Amino acid sequence: MEFSLLIQGPILSIGKTNHNKPGEINTNIVKFYSENYIYKNLSKYGSLFKKIIISTWSTENTTKLNEIISPFKNVKLIELNDKYKSFIQKKFKNENLISNINNKLKMFNGINKSLKYFNDDEIIIRIRTDQIVQLDYIIKEIKKYNATNKFYVPYLTGTGYFQDFYFAANKKVMEKFLGYYCNNYIEIEYSPHYEFIYRIFINMNFQNKLFIVNSSIGRSIVSKILEKRYFRPLPYNVYKEILWRGDKILMHKSRKIFFSDKFDNYYKVIKINKILRRYILMFSYITPTKFLLNFKQNLSYFHLVIIKFMIILKISKVNNYILRKL
Repeated sequence: MEFSLLIQGPILSIGKTNHNKPGEINTNIVKFYSENYIYKNLSKYGSLFKKIIISTWSTENTTKLNEIISPFKNVKLIELNDKYKSFIQKKFKNENLISNINNKLKMFNGINKSLKYFNDDEIIIRIRTDQIVQLDYIIKEIKKYNATNKFYVPYLTGTGYFQDFYFAANKKVMEKFLGYYCNNYIEIEYSPHYEFIYRIFINMNFQNKLFIVNSSIGRSIVSKILEKRYFRPLPYNVYKEILWRGDKILMHKSRKIFFSDKFDNYYKVIKINKILRRYILMFSYITPTKFLLNFKQNLSYFHLVIIKFMIILKISKVNNYILRKL
């Protein structure tokens, strides 16, 4: 089992820190130069990898980075074209957010386009440029579990929340899932943490997938099914010890998250009522979300009338009752 490393992201990382208030209000924003973090990751863990690709964009200043990486023979820097005008990137409604433009597609495309530099037999670990991560723990866990068909993520929630700080998979699996996200992109969810799972489902060959993934009930069921089938969490200490833009990561005690070494009760969370699964299409029809209208070109006028009526009607009591039973 051979491991390679993808360090991907901007050299100048601008964004929030652990000190930001709920809602990501535009306070405590930092401008963090990532070169030193990249060097520390390379110095401590570089010998563990067959190949290391540092992937950033052509608009970044890489002068210092080129000097830093020159002693490392297994490291290659690539600079992708930073033009995303052809991609749909919707603006956030709240002008007080850190960024008015959602860069999630830019990030996932950056990862996806970097995969061509790896071989098919390699396990690729992807980390951000602005973080220090315990990469030896990740390698140890993947070797221990010894499943090359899984997509390894920091943790699982049972809700389809995809934490993108770091993840790992063999090239074929990563290429498939990133391709599901990037190809023929239509935005169905503002948050990249949830949209990643939904777009995987949409691009898989499931019957009635558009109705299911665009329903609040359907999304809950889809998230649980895909998490259990394709994803695997990594150890707690890897996430706990992350350094991100000069600070340690903040652990939310109220959030239910499951690591590979803290996996108790996870299967209770993802347990799905068999009767609800059997009638998932019916529930999806009666609980549509506004994002379903993104696919209106695939729907008949009759279905559109029904969907718009249901959105206006908002069958909240039925919807909430069913969600409590999942």
